Amino acid sequence: MTITLTQHHYWELVQQTREIDAASGQPNHSHPDKHDITWKYPKPLGEGYYRIIHLRKGLVIGIADYQTHDDLTILNPEREHPLEIAYILAGTLSCDSRSFTSGQHSFCGSGMAPKEVCKKPSHQRIVEVDFHLAPSLLGQWISGEPDHLPAVFSHLSKPS
Repeated sequence: MTITLTQHHYWELVQQTREIDAASGQPNHSHPDKHDITWKYPKPLGEGYYRIIHLRKGLVIGIADYQTHDDLTILNPEREHPLEIAYILAGTLSCDSRSFTSGQHSFCGSGMAPKEVCKKPSHQRIVEVDFHLAPSLLGQWISGEPDHLPAVFSHLSKPS
């Protein structure tokens, strides 16, 4: 059976699960650190976790390790999106005509991400690490000046 969800409903399900302590895997009853949040993967969909770490303004790391019970299809709308480097460490993901498997990565420019359909196969462990980077931070790292992205990299940052 395939479960189909919009991106909004998918993340709503993930964020409704209890936050857990990343080190112990136990429920986080203390005041959670809003710069480092880990959610258990929603039981109706599978098992595992999602972790989001805000390292600094403009730099976010996402770590996911999960396995779905059923094939899962996520309907993503056109949306604003930062620069992203995604590494697939285990499993296979596909979005429209692109497929990523263990050991591969993708690099996406910022601005608007296109409407797309992404598929996650059932009973397959997926481990991925994503880096989301604001174009202004990339520009600062490359040129040493805040909010200055050299022209050679301008194709990576499109206005939204």
